[in-house]
Amino acid sequence: MRNPYPARVAAVIAGCLLPTAAALVTACSSPHVVPVNTPDTATVEERELAILRQRPDIATAVARYERLLTALRDTLSARLHWGQWDRGAEMRENSLPRSCAPEFSAIDGNRVPLPLWYTASPDITSPQWTVARDLVTDIAARQGFRRGRVASDEPGKYTISLIDDDGALLSLNAFRNAVLALTTGCHLSNQHAPFSR
Repeated sequence: MRNPYPARVAAVIAGCLLPTAAALVTACSSPHVVPVNTPDTATVEERELAILRQRPDIATAVARYERLLTALRDTLSARLHWGQWDRGAEMRENSLPRSCAPEFSAIDGNRVPLPLWYTASPDITSPQWTVARDLVTDIAARQGFRRGRVASDEPGKYTISLIDDDGALLSLNAFRNAVLALTTGCHLSNQHAPFSR
């Protein structure tokens, strides 16, 4: 089925990218805890590898985040009757895995922008936004998204960005459409030793 709102969706997505990018810079600049058993003489590569080995591999992380996005879409649709969500893979620039530099510059880790999800709902009202913002914050907090901020509660510019302990960035932007976006933090491929969390 063809989306009757492509121009509006593109406009909403374009308006959401700046706050999301700002939150991602904040996430990437957050300090990392080097494991206790890492020697003081360890190289930068060894320190980064020690940090990333505490995290799940990229495939496990992507699967976990996909489940979170499904739970968010289902809950928002059930509570707010926003209708069907569409996956907008073609709207995400460079959806291939990205380098983790400058956050992790010595290790070949992966950061993956997942495809956007959007709904062609009617104009989103202030009361709907308040419910959506609170639902997303509560559900995401249970999955480790405890840092973040509401970038805007202003009608027409509704935006919230949340960051988890591994540096993943989740955002919900809404005006005429609701748009969910998630970019993973830095993770190793499954060829590295398993994480020990």
